[in-house]
Amino acid sequence: MMEAGNSIMRITKPMIHAVRELHRKKNRTEKGLFILEGPKLLMEAMKSGIQIKQIFAKESWFANNADKIPHGILSATTNNEELERISQLSTPNEVIAIASIPERVHVDLPANNELVIYLDNINDPGNFGTIIRLADWFGMKGIVVSSGSVDQYNPKVVQSSMGSLFRVKIEISDPENYLKNAKASSLKIMGAAMDGNDIYKTDISSGGILVMGSESHGISEAARSYLTETISIPIFSDNAEVESLNVSMAAAIIISEYKAAQLRAS
Repeated sequence: MMEAGNSIMRITKPMIHAVRELHRKKNRTEKGLFILEGPKLLMEAMKSGIQIKQIFAKESWFANNADKIPHGILSATTNNEELERISQLSTPNEVIAIASIPERVHVDLPANNELVIYLDNINDPGNFGTIIRLADWFGMKGIVVSSGSVDQYNPKVVQSSMGSLFRVKIEISDPENYLKNAKASSLKIMGAAMDGNDIYKTDISSGGILVMGSESHGISEAARSYLTETISIPIFSDNAEVESLNVSMAAAIIISEYKAAQLRAS
């Protein structure tokens, strides 16, 4: 561990520039690095074995946490103005870190009534991060995302996942790979759609793969071709003006009903 009193430098303009470059997916991919903000996320990342490369924080944070920082991490003090320049949050946290993107993982096809979530061209980072939290909360086997989805290391995805990103397996695989293999294995592939079967009248306890489409366009034709059935959440309101559920809300309801159906069946 890093001992109190070890050298902590002052943040420099090149450091600020390097962090700001990681706001773009292209640079994150090329450098194999991503940003995480806030003490909770930093501690969750270190607990999960994520390799932290750099830490930028206020002097007061270092004074209280120097003994928690592993040896060899570049550490630099910064102020509010500098934190605002390198943060993507409207109100920056007191600590921002740079970490290495882990090696890609594989999510096995579901077995024994498990459920895998497949995200097809999900574009909203807040929704993606929330679905990662849901998968963590409900103990899902993993999440598979199409290459057209938002980058899982987008700062807003990282932030909204609240640390679950470091615990949930996430694989990038297009429909013609993952869903094709699932269908060849005779797995149930359920697509969430407005015109699908009522989830409260359909037995989804056997799990399989839950396909959630993009917020704007729904499930793509490429993914739809592998579906074995479609399911929907019925609307109970008489108000014609009510907005449709966003993808993370819909995922929460369907996953919860899946778990409840398993409990009823047991």
